[in-house]
Amino acid sequence: MARSRPPTENPNFDFIWREWLAEADRSIRYRGALMQSTATQAITNDTDTVVTFAAAPYDTNNIADLSNNKFIVPKGVGLVRLRAQVVWVVDATGTRFMGVLAKASDGDDASADTRIAAMSGLCLGTTEIANINSFSKGHAQSIASAPIPVIEGDTFELEVRQNSGGNLNVTNVFETNHTRATWFEMELLG
Repeated sequence: MARSRPPTENPNFDFIWREWLAEADRSIRYRGALMQSTATQAITNDTDTVVTFAAAPYDTNNIADLSNNKFIVPKGVGLVRLRAQVVWVVDATGTRFMGVLAKASDGDDASADTRIAAMSGLCLGTTEIANINSFSKGHAQSIASAPIPVIEGDTFELEVRQNSGGNLNVTNVFETNHTRATWFEMELLG
């Protein structure tokens, strides 16, 4: 039996609230995938680089293409949302960029349209810092898209760029809740 709101006047409130939340969780069906980095990746100075991933902790619709580091939109999906996080090693020089590249599928790879679906910039050594959290082992830069209309076969990949003056690593440092991991997620909305 679904409740419209949790009970508030009950001596066993905590137990009933947990029961209500568990019931709500069962009624929510997530569809999507998460790809994670499992190794450090060197990013060459002033070079657009696709982030590599080696693990998919969950993939409800077989959409994570780990061998090509991209998501592929399955049949029957018309709307997706993308989220990502990149952890850069600590370095206070230059700027960092990350973007989700969308490649449209129209049945002919030669004429595929590439566009930026979402992007995030970061300037270090200045006061202009956007979408970043600093930790002792690195800087976490995050990105999220609005819902994006798609068709079957469209692909998405995560690309980064930096200009620190030399190579700079994207790390795979992560904790249990992935707050310091390099990851990429696609949620299937409809």
